[in-house]
Amino acid sequence: MPHIKTNDQLIDKVNDRILTEIPENLYVTPGTVPIPWFGDYDNSKACTISLNPSDKEFFSSGKLLTGDKQRFVNSIDDCSMLIQNCDDYFKNNPYITWFGSKDTLENKKEKIKDKRATNIEKILNIFKYSYYSENRFKYGTCVHLDIIQWATSPVWGGIPDDSAKEKLLAGDADFFKQLIEGKEKPFEVIFLNGKTVTSEFYKAFRDDGLYNGKIESISFSDPKSKWKSAVMTDKDMEYKAKICIPENSIFKFKLGESKVIGWTVPLAYVKKEHRETFLKILEKIKKNSI
Repeated sequence: MPHIKTNDQLIDKVNDRILTEIPENLYVTPGTVPIPWFGDYDNSKACTISLNPSDKEFFSSGKLLTGDKQRFVNSIDDCSMLIQNCDDYFKNNPYITWFGSKDTLENKKEKIKDKRATNIEKILNIFKYSYYSENRFKYGTCVHLDIIQWATSPVWGGIPDDSAKEKLLAGDADFFKQLIEGKEKPFEVIFLNGKTVTSEFYKAFRDDGLYNGKIESISFSDPKSKWKSAVMTDKDMEYKAKICIPENSIFKFKLGESKVIGWTVPLAYVKKEHRETFLKILEKIKKNSI
């Protein structure tokens, strides 16, 4: 029986979230279930955060995944079954196009040959983390979380109704925050994928006294760029952090005991000509102990 090694209140929250019915008229993919996390939440030392799951977690070429390819149950008769699917996600059939595989690096001393920055496992390996518990380098385990637990069709950027987006974000904000706060030991590092994620993350924690507003950023589109310091405010969030964090930037700040590292452009959209600088900046952040 899968279990969560946290307080009973969080377990109840997880079960309630799983049992939530698909909301109407919000572009949630039919025939899917909410995904609270991807990977070993209990034992994770770091987490990555994006907006919401891909509908490719459930479908391929418009057909529902079945058999060995199926990642999650399609209906909820027992919450424990879906929790088991989430816990075992990287042991079975993960969506490696986005997450990356456990063989992303052939040797931990070998330089990264593939310059694509669309593979988040590659970034985790730089910081000595991995989604894969069996990773032979014995890196710390990382779990993936989403601000919104529903997959949508079309994908987020294709949703034509801004009010639907706001309702989805508002509906899942409390549960997402519970997952960050519910850890027995805070995440060592939190990785944020894109400005919208950064904005929503700020909104979730701005009143908790854990964040002092300071943020450092550097451009990955200009190899000669230098680190800049700024203060994030509510006004920044109205513009998806475009004021305090320049476009095409990697940034870092602290949230309580956790170190937060993020990038303004979702990984899939980092331009080819920027990818080498993108990865070199992350390597320097790790070398300088973040």
